[in-house]
This record gives sequence, C-alpha cells and structure tokens, in this order.
Amino acid sequence: MNARRFRLIAPLAALAALASPFASLYAQGPNSITFINRSGDNAVVRLSGPSGQEIQVPTGSSRTVHVSAGPYRMLVRYGDTPSDYTYSEGEPFRVVQTENQYSEISITLHKVEGGNYSSHPISRAEFEKRQ
Repeated sequence: MNARRFRLIAPLAALAALASPFASLYAQGPNSITFINRSGDNAVVRLSGPSGQEIQVPTGSSRTVHVSAGPYRMLVRYGDTPSDYTYSEGEPFRVVQTENQYSEISITLHKVEGGNYSSHPISRAEFEKRQ
C-alpha cells in the first residue's frame, strides 16, 4: 500500500537558515519514505534512485528514510535464511518536492488484496544484480 501526503512548509531557502541543528535529519532532503513491515518475515528493502540505500525492516516494525526528490524503484528480500528468501520488485514511484511541499510516503510490506501498490516476484539474481 502506498499513501502519499503533502505538507505545506516554509520555502526551502528559509529552511536553510534554520538548518544547522537539523542538518543531519535532512541531509537527503525533507522528503521521507516509511516502510511498514506487516509481511510476517524480516525484510531488506533496496531503494534505487537519487538517494539509493538498503534498509533492514524487521517484521512488525517500520523504518523511515529521508530522500531526495526523483524517481525510485524498490526491491525487497523477505526471510531470514538464504534457502527461504523470496524477492519482489515494486512498481516505480516518484518523490515530489517543490518550494512549498515535500513528500511523505508510506509503503506497507505485505500482500494486500486490491492494494494500490503493485509488485511482482523476481529472482535472487535480479535482486543481487541491482545494488
């Protein structure tokens, strides 16, 4: 499931003046993606795009990352042991940022009948190839 919310913020130039105490928080940008793992398996999310990174998301927990605006793709590995791993790839999505808005995206990691974020199975080789 992918929900996108936009919040009105002060112009980014004004934020820069206040940035010193918050510099590390917004090193990648004020945009955030929260991964919520409801799959029943531990997950590793490979986020590719302008702020590509790998995020460990234990089952039943969530992790939030700050990212730059731009197009992204998400690969996920589920499971705890290599012999039981399963892999999936989500559809591409875009993080949008303007002078007055930024993105807060939540993606729930589990299969949802009729959900609004599609994904499909991929092979281990495909997951490993895209680092």
